[in-house]
Amino acid sequence: RKAGQKLLDLYTPRNLYALTNLLIKIETLFADSPLQETLKLLLLACLDSCSSLYASPQAWLRPRRLHPPPRFVERNVWRAFEEARVQLSQLPSSPAVHLATGVSQITSPDLLSLSETDGRPSNALIAPLTVRRLSQVLPEESISLIITAPPRLDPVFWSLSYLWSGWLFGREEAAALRPLLKRKKTDWDWYQRAMNSTFQALHQALQARGRLVLVFATEGPAFVEALFMAASLAGFEPEGISCQPGEVPAGTMGDYRLSFAKGEEPMAALPPEDEANLAIELQREASVAMQDALRQRGEPLTYEWLHLAAYRHLSAKSYLCRAMAVSPLDFVARQVETVLEGVESGAIVRWEEAEEESWPQLWWLREPGEASPPLSDRVEEAVWKVLCEKPTLSAEALAAAIYPRFPGLLTPKAELIEACLKSYAQEIAPDHWQLRPEDQPENREGQRRQGVVNLVKLGQRLGYGVGLNRAWHKRPWEGGTLMDLLRNEDPGVEPFSPFDVLWHEDKEAQHAFVLLSMAALGLIPWHKDDMGEGINRYLVLPGERGDLASFKLDRSPWLRQAMVTGHWQFIKYRHLSQLVSATEVDRHDLKKIVGLRPIIEQDEAQIPLF
Repeated sequence: RKAGQKLLDLYTPRNLYALTNLLIKIETLFADSPLQETLKLLLLACLDSCSSLYASPQAWLRPRRLHPPPRFVERNVWRAFEEARVQLSQLPSSPAVHLATGVSQITSPDLLSLSETDGRPSNALIAPLTVRRLSQVLPEESISLIITAPPRLDPVFWSLSYLWSGWLFGREEAAALRPLLKRKKTDWDWYQRAMNSTFQALHQALQARGRLVLVFATEGPAFVEALFMAASLAGFEPEGISCQPGEVPAGTMGDYRLSFAKGEEPMAALPPEDEANLAIELQREASVAMQDALRQRGEPLTYEWLHLAAYRHLSAKSYLCRAMAVSPLDFVARQVETVLEGVESGAIVRWEEAEEESWPQLWWLREPGEASPPLSDRVEEAVWKVLCEKPTLSAEALAAAIYPRFPGLLTPKAELIEACLKSYAQEIAPDHWQLRPEDQPENREGQRRQGVVNLVKLGQRLGYGVGLNRAWHKRPWEGGTLMDLLRNEDPGVEPFSPFDVLWHEDKEAQHAFVLLSMAALGLIPWHKDDMGEGINRYLVLPGERGDLASFKLDRSPWLRQAMVTGHWQFIKYRHLSQLVSATEVDRHDLKKIVGLRPIIEQDEAQIPLF
């Protein structure tokens, strides 16, 4: 009773009065109405947001302790109720579901044939059952797929859940949560054991090779470690994994998806091993997994990605079960940390970025020669190819086509897919997207060819010697070839890959150009040449790629630093054409068209003198 009163004191008397009256009205006026459950859902949102635990109106800043801050936000309960109603009304409609009244209706052998013959959707059951109780009422090996959100190890949330359950459903329904009130601090070993017991119960209910999918958000690696360890000990084998780390600044929630297949029976107790030898094996295997993740992604990664890659590999190789026979949960975590702390002599190195301290630490390969192109460039190319194949499609259909091509650790962020869609497609009707005509392959290739011609002509007008990459020499142009543009030209310096055109003076390279149809920035950090620091390097790209290029740079300090150290800049095709068509032009005019937002686009901008 004292604990319950202490929890009630987390609400101001005014809000407590409002919440009580709302509950009375809901249970009185809607006693026999199906709307009661919906209204209680709205009330639950009020119970969460209207306590005195929030020092900020930002709801995602979860309270860390059951003590109101010195200054807190007192929300108006009725307005919070109305806001919750608006949010609920904006959710997409769910498919028709026939709710069952008991477990027997969802486990009946003729359930599938029933829904096929009468056209009714399959039954679904909503019931306040614990996993242990659920495993007792479900027949063994009766389920093929379980999707669940594992509970957070959050004593504050557990205490509030006890209060809210009692408030909405009564004391008896909240009784199962009462033991959690004794948990006052984080204990990951206890949590791992509790989840292991839960997963063993789910293991029994699953059919052979059935799937367990965990969907959750987390602020730290210990949560992921405990879930991997619990699943491994319960007899589950890791399959698909994906991670969407929290955005910069560090500390925001990251989204995870972990998929496990039912394996053999839960792992029996293993004989103890030599701790020192096992630690060496764990470090070696974790390093192998991290290197593989870096090569596959083709870009430096944060700790979350490398941590997830290591635990998936260690779980698949049964190292987590072996480690539990030696030491508690943190033994494996120490070995993973050791790999990243001892990077001076290893295959993985810290990538230093001094530009912005708010960015999290990144790691990269000491020898990245065999790494794949950056994931962002591969996703962009895949989006373009899908748009070329489909006359029209929705954003959801595009995502459904892209994600299977980049499974597991390659899963791209939804924001990247959206940025690529907006760069290549136009919305011809609400959520009906179509590839822009100018992004058809033949049109972009024609734009590149014209860009080469413009650069050759502009370089000649500015008094530079011009070199043309051999790949362009025999391309047709006005009854001849592009090489005809250089007939009276001293060959001078010939550009090499990836450059298409080179401007030189006295056979000393001054400006080098790469002509692109995509915002393929991945070539920048990989590029090496011996032309010196004095040369200016340019990526010439369509104007429609400008926002996508900015998107990639904003989210990758690695690319930004490579742009600066390599003296790379951007030029848009249309601005190049404008400069070429100008009646008079001098070398200083080139500065007008350089950049993703060049001077030529800015009103009343002053052109730099040097």
